[in-house]
Amino acid sequence: MDPSIFSSDRPLYQAVRDQIIKGLVAGEWKPQEALPSEARLAERFGVSIPTIRAAIAELAAVKVLMRKQGKGTYVASHDHHNVYRFFHMVPDFGPKTPPRFTLLSFARSTAPADIAQVLHLPSARGGARVFEFSILLGINDIPVMVSQITVSPAHFPGLSEKVIREGGDTVYGIYQAKFGVTVTRTVDQLRAVLASAFVARHLELKRGQPVLQIRRVGYTFNDLLVEVRVSHARTDHYHFLLQQGHAA
Repeated sequence: MDPSIFSSDRPLYQAVRDQIIKGLVAGEWKPQEALPSEARLAERFGVSIPTIRAAIAELAAVKVLMRKQGKGTYVASHDHHNVYRFFHMVPDFGPKTPPRFTLLSFARSTAPADIAQVLHLPSARGGARVFEFSILLGINDIPVMVSQITVSPAHFPGLSEKVIREGGDTVYGIYQAKFGVTVTRTVDQLRAVLASAFVARHLELKRGQPVLQIRRVGYTFNDLLVEVRVSHARTDHYHFLLQQGHAA
């Protein structure tokens, strides 16, 4: 290990955390795969086991890694079991049920100037090219949310309608499994709006009926922005639930 990696004024465990992230970005450890033991990681990075534990604890706290009692530390995956990490619409009554998505449309197009700026796309003659697709998320066969998503081919080369339809249970799971892009955090802006004809048709509502608009940007490791998403959700029997913090 290059000692210069640990030459900054930051705590040692944060430098180790960054090296683990570097390995995740490089695909050294895949989703649902186990990391080496704490002892092996300590030997690899030339640090103590408590330092390794502190680095892992920080990544586990943001759900990049997960600890399994008696089994070790694993790379977290964006499958349907973890969908409520980033999906916040729940029924007013009854248990949480993982949503299922249906692809509505897919196209390669020119990014509007504001989207290109948000995604930090390089300027190109005729405009920057992006993938745009729409999905419908339903719970128990009831349409709950429709989302329009924009991503850059630079992060998702080869993304296609076929990949999305056949790639997995969640869009973020497809990003992770097919392209090695793990969404680690999102920023959501919420406001009440009136349903457009497009939204009303897919959510089976009346045009002009109130819905919740959620404008989202999604980030991967090193706080790299990889997705812009605008969603509209029905609120007649569903609500947005965000839980933060941990029980003391």
